[in-house]
Amino acid sequence: MRAIFLAIFVLGISLPGRAFAAEEKKPTESEADDYKFETITTKEGLKFRVPKDMPIESRDGVTAPVSTEEYVYVKFKRLDKRLDGFDKKLEGMEQKLGRIEKITLAAAGDKFKEASTDEKPRVLTSR
Repeated sequence: MRAIFLAIFVLGISLPGRAFAAEEKKPTESEADDYKFETITTKEGLKFRVPKDMPIESRDGVTAPVSTEEYVYVKFKRLDKRLDGFDKKLEGMEQKLGRIEKITLAAAGDKFKEASTDEKPRVLTSR
């Protein structure tokens, strides 16, 4: 009786864990494309599976990839520089649009100003 109870108890504990393990999703091809890893072998013969742009350094005699914090910091710094470049380009485009708008208004003259002041503003509703 005790052996049966023990067997049921052990199966009751181990089966749900296996059910969850079976539900694990394996990476699809698109996910594998998103995360480009490579195996890097150092001159000491150590192998690391890391992202392609993650540096491996020796610090205090220990060879290892840089910490995740450092890696993410570098990634965000690169992103910040790219966004700054986009901001500068956007400011330049806004200035060009402002000049084009002034030229257009000057060419249209009084006709454009009269037409725009006579019209009532339209309010769109969701009916």
